[in-house]
Amino acid sequence: AAAAVGPGSMRASYAKLRTAVTAKELIAEAAMAYFGWVGAKKGHTSQRTLKADRVRLPEGGEREQYYLQIGWLDGVGLYKKSGLPGRLVAWETVMDVQAFDHLPVRAAVEIDMTEAGGGAPLRVWMCAVKLERKYPSPESMQKLLFGGKGAASARGADVIAVYFTDLEVTKDNAKSLRSLLRQSLGEEEAASYIFNEDDVGLVLRNIPAQLVAVSSEGQRFVTLSVAVRTTNVQDTDHDGDMDTHDCFPVPVYLTCKSPRKNEVSATGKAILGQDVVIQRAAAADGKAAPVVDLVLLGANLDTDDEAKLSQLTELKRLLRSKRRAGRRLCAIMWGDLNNRLVAFEGLAAHVAEDPDSHKLELTDAGVSLISDMLASPAGRRQLLRHDALVYTGRDVGKDGGFFVKPECNILMRDMFRLQVDEVLGMEAGPVGGEGGPPRPETRAGDYEAERPDSRAEWSSVAPAAHAQ
Repeated sequence: AAAAVGPGSMRASYAKLRTAVTAKELIAEAAMAYFGWVGAKKGHTSQRTLKADRVRLPEGGEREQYYLQIGWLDGVGLYKKSGLPGRLVAWETVMDVQAFDHLPVRAAVEIDMTEAGGGAPLRVWMCAVKLERKYPSPESMQKLLFGGKGAASARGADVIAVYFTDLEVTKDNAKSLRSLLRQSLGEEEAASYIFNEDDVGLVLRNIPAQLVAVSSEGQRFVTLSVAVRTTNVQDTDHDGDMDTHDCFPVPVYLTCKSPRKNEVSATGKAILGQDVVIQRAAAADGKAAPVVDLVLLGANLDTDDEAKLSQLTELKRLLRSKRRAGRRLCAIMWGDLNNRLVAFEGLAAHVAEDPDSHKLELTDAGVSLISDMLASPAGRRQLLRHDALVYTGRDVGKDGGFFVKPECNILMRDMFRLQVDEVLGMEAGPVGGEGGPPRPETRAGDYEAERPDSRAEWSSVAPAAHAQ
């Protein structure tokens, strides 16, 4: 990303960032990392600029609301109507893998299998990266998959899912992208999994991708590579062996597209789905274990609230259609949920109108205030409370009014238990099913849990800068 050369202190900070290799070093230069760069992408404005959106008021009329250009945009959610209880056991941003304006995110969910054949919980590990027309190096894949500790590592997971947006596939890189997840796991580990990369029905051979845009710059794809441990697969199609058809009923599919900017060309704001059939070995009495329909949803939701509402409404319809008699449905959505931080009332004294654009921007004092909050776990936890999903106070709007939760955010939290619910302890208990295991020890970000009922430990999540 190109940096805006500002005052001398900013120049010094940028020089440090160019050689920074650890999360602590990046956070130490938070003012530069989050607010000191512009021009990194055509049409994007300074990170200091507040984004204004209009929202309908319950009593009628509209008001303009303001958002910061940073936040925890990439998250994970467990479908609340899942047929088995599940819990988020890891969620963290990956600061030592260089991507574009979103930090990569990885997470893990455990699904209680007591009512589906028993045994250990089904551990689903996932990550999401916004590539911005680049492609992942082998080193970055190793860091994404195995760089986390405990549940945040993909090692030993029952299901592994890697979601990429804005992937450019060319003659030069296509070979290295084929069977990327299989290659990244290594031959010995890969022998224990079945891969959707082997599906002969894929648009691109051995690349579980869907085309989302074609321009003068080339083709843009989204991909969702999934591996399922063989202990969770049975011969469901009764052809005498276990292969992709037994756990992947269809190849990856594009759904829930944004209705915006799609008049004459496709839009990349959509959800990439992969249906997975999970069935464990029969019981000792020979009775077949129940079938679990796991729906994996790599999300790239629109920045526009009305368009996002349309996507989520379509997703609600899709999940309703996935229910099958005698089977348990579970769904997980992760990726770019596009939930920003509200420009909260405490920033009112630290914003000013730009004389050229007439947009509100953070002053130097505002940048310092946010940067100081980013520098500590307690400060980041406080910032997360200003996420548009949960914030209930006033924003910096000239009318001095209270922030009104957009309908899309209300629907998202109605459908899914999200990482912000887990971190802030807003909805205790597992999602879906009846009852479930006790709350596990959880890692997911730089939140040393302060809530009274906490038995979870959140250790290193930094927000993603977002160039709107």
